[in-house]
Amino acid sequence: MIQPFAALGVLIFPGILTSTGTDQLPVASTGWIAAVLPALFEVNLILVVAGGIAGAFLWGQLMP
Repeated sequence: MIQPFAALGVLIFPGILTSTGTDQLPVASTGWIAAVLPALFEVNLILVVAGGIAGAFLWGQLMP
């Protein structure tokens, strides 16, 4: 039986890759990594989301 969190991940992952546009895959990947790292340490969900947003934003601003 598939676990609910696995199904949720499968549904969300394609949206992560296309969330910043087709030519911005490194920005989306950085945001994903910035969200996964605190999630591995079971940090509050709001901080996980904020980390992902901040990671994608900063990478998009710092890299041309």
